[in-house]
Amino acid sequence: MRTHHAINIIRHVARRLTILFVLQASLAALGLVLLAVAAPRQGRDTPRVLDLTAKVPVSRQGYSGLPGGVGGSWVPQPYRLPLDARIAHSSVNTEGNFIVEVVLRNTGNVPFDLPASQEVAKIQQLVNASKRIFFIRLLPIGDERQQQDSVGFAQTAGSPSAPGSFLRLQPGDAVRVLVAANANLVRQSLAKMTDNVEIKAICGEWNLANDRYFVQASAQDLSSSNTALLGFRDRRPMAIRP
Repeated sequence: MRTHHAINIIRHVARRLTILFVLQASLAALGLVLLAVAAPRQGRDTPRVLDLTAKVPVSRQGYSGLPGGVGGSWVPQPYRLPLDARIAHSSVNTEGNFIVEVVLRNTGNVPFDLPASQEVAKIQQLVNASKRIFFIRLLPIGDERQQQDSVGFAQTAGSPSAPGSFLRLQPGDAVRVLVAANANLVRQSLAKMTDNVEIKAICGEWNLANDRYFVQASAQDLSSSNTALLGFRDRRPMAIRP
C-alpha cells in the first residue's frame, strides 16, 4: 500500500515537472518571437541620418545643368518613387541659415537603394549602368513668384560601381535627410508685409545614360506631405514649425 502511494506521488510530481518544463519552453519561445518582431521595429523608429548641409566643393558637385533628354518621339513615362516624404523638424544653425529635416520612408514592398554619395562629379564620370542622381529642393509656396526659385537644394548620386554610394532602405525603413535653406533666399521669398513663409520639400531622381550626361528616365516629383514655416523676428531667422 505504501509502495503504491509512493508511486502515485512520484507520478504526480513528474507530471508537475513536465508541465513546468513545457511552460518554461513556451515562454522562452515567445520571448524569441517578440525579440524578432521588435528588432526591425526598433530600426524603423531610429532612422539613420544623411547630412547634406555641408558645402560641397565645386570640383565634387558635378555638372549641375539640366541634362539632355531622351531623343525622338518616344519619351518614357516618369516612374514613381516608393517613398514618403515628411518634414520632421526645422532649426537655425550657427551660421544663421535654416536646416530642414526631411524624413524619407520606404513605402514599397521591396528594398530601395537611395543614392547617398555627395561625390556626384566622380559618379557622373563613370562609364556604367544604373547611375542615379537624387535631389531635394526646398521651395516656398503660396505665391507664383516664390514657386519659381528654391531656397535650398541638395543632390546625391549612386552607382553599383561606386561602393557605398547607396543607402539601402528596407520596407518601412526611414532616413533623416538634412538640407540647408539659405536665410537670404528665404528672406527674398517673403511676400510683402509678412515675416514668414511656408516651405515644402520636393524630391526627384534621374537615371543617367552609361556614357554621357543624358537622362534615360526620371521620377515623378515627390512633394512632402507637410510644410515648414520659416521666418524672421527682429531680422533674425527663426524656425517656427515643425
